[in-house]
Amino acid sequence: MMIHEKITELRKKSNWSQEELADKINVSRQAVSKWELGQSVPDLANVIELAKLFSVSTDYLLTDLSMREEKKFIYYPRHEVNKSMTKITALAITLFVLGVIGILIMIAIAILEPMKYMIVFGPTYEGVVAYCYIYPEYFIAMIICAIFVLVALIMFSPLPQIIMNKDQASSDR
Repeated sequence: MMIHEKITELRKKSNWSQEELADKINVSRQAVSKWELGQSVPDLANVIELAKLFSVSTDYLLTDLSMREEKKFIYYPRHEVNKSMTKITALAITLFVLGVIGILIMIAIAILEPMKYMIVFGPTYEGVVAYCYIYPEYFIAMIICAIFVLVALIMFSPLPQIIMNKDQASSDR
């Protein structure tokens, strides 16, 4: 379907006359008539205005995408995407930092704690693994910190976007 056919179809679906459409995007009725007859093509600024007005993408207007194919794409205003991405990024960074700090603290404890016993009792240090075995709560805390780091890394990876795209594709069928 060509752009002139799409403009005509979208205008008629909106129950607007050529004059009403022209008024909404600040062009003459004759310009809209020429677009719909295929005698001329709207300039880029008018294509953008038409896309906003009809709630379709400029890709839909300018390419051979059908409405069915167009619905596969979800268009969000840029500020909404940025807000949600900022929150997700902040959460991922927080989890990552907490996890790394936790792991570093646990390693420091595992190294420094046995040293105070070495001073009194001699060399009894058996390493981080032995410390985890003696103190299971330490081991659990280390696992929780590692999970924080893993979750943060998954949030930074393209995996969540791939999963969301698969969910949208299956719901469109």
